[in-house]
Amino acid sequence: MKEFKIPELGENISSATITKVLLKVGDIVELDQAVLELETDKATIDVPSDVAGKVSEVKVNEGDSVTIGQVIFIVEVDEKTANIPPVEVPIAAKISEKVVVATTENKNAGATEVPNTAGEQEFLLPELGENIVSATVIKVLIAVGDTLELDQAVLELETDKATIEVPSTMSGKVTA
Repeated sequence: MKEFKIPELGENISSATITKVLLKVGDIVELDQAVLELETDKATIDVPSDVAGKVSEVKVNEGDSVTIGQVIFIVEVDEKTANIPPVEVPIAAKISEKVVVATTENKNAGATEVPNTAGEQEFLLPELGENIVSATVIKVLIAVGDTLELDQAVLELETDKATIEVPSTMSGKVTA
């Protein structure tokens, strides 16, 4: 059994109202599947699941007010989903998380030139805009083993201003 709890929703957001519950007891939930629609004082947010399995209990209803860390539903985990690690949704404290890519080409969008070299390169989260220091990962669009193309979208992020796709600055095979 695993619990799905309300993740961090953004700076200074401690509660939200459920506008839609997108699952019911008996449903099979996959990682990153939208499970709730929440309304905060800033935006309406689709919340993705960080657990996978069969829903055994739903502890909320539409219209309920929920807080960060509150248990929303419980899933039964089967052998197939038991060893899948949870996806960390908030990245505020992890702005420099990296994706390692065995590169065949490298392009830099900044002022400093990076030599075009083969080998492993780290993809660092680029600047997201003026006064934006954190964002929430809505969807990871790549996986280990994928072949990454230059300018291919790798992440969907939500900031307090917009939802954006982050393009790759390199191409190659994702190794970590």
